[in-house]
Amino acid sequence: SAPACSRFFGFSRPLRERMSIRGIFQLSKLTFVHCPHTGTSKGINQFLVNALPSLRIQTEERRGEEHKNVFEIQQRKGKDPYLRAMFVNKREKTIGVKNKTEEEIAILVENVMSEKGRAVKKIPRRVMRTRISSVQGTWQPQGAATSSSST
Repeated sequence: SAPACSRFFGFSRPLRERMSIRGIFQLSKLTFVHCPHTGTSKGINQFLVNALPSLRIQTEERRGEEHKNVFEIQQRKGKDPYLRAMFVNKREKTIGVKNKTEEEIAILVENVMSEKGRAVKKIPRRVMRTRISSVQGTWQPQGAATSSSST
């Protein structure tokens, strides 16, 4: 039977909607850093064995030969596992995958591959102002109300 995470690499979105700006794929390299022995790397070790080979083939077919080496595997003995994503605009993103399951890592990989590599910006929100003041009155600290009434 196929591993549970293989269903995530059917990619719900078409290729043209994923991770490209004007036809240029934004993820240049995705590095899987793990330890082959520690228990915190159990999920990523399973992912590398079960899901990564099929993901490599799919990515190579969709992106072409020039994007053959998108994935890289590094071993760091005794260290916690993480993913390091490098984007075309020289931005780097690191995601910790300590104690995550194979399915959770598959979801993270799909999300990273569909990112554009831009920095997250805070969206400004409009401040609500009303002409009618609060029915309860303006807020005052509890000590301020009692001390002014005693004098």
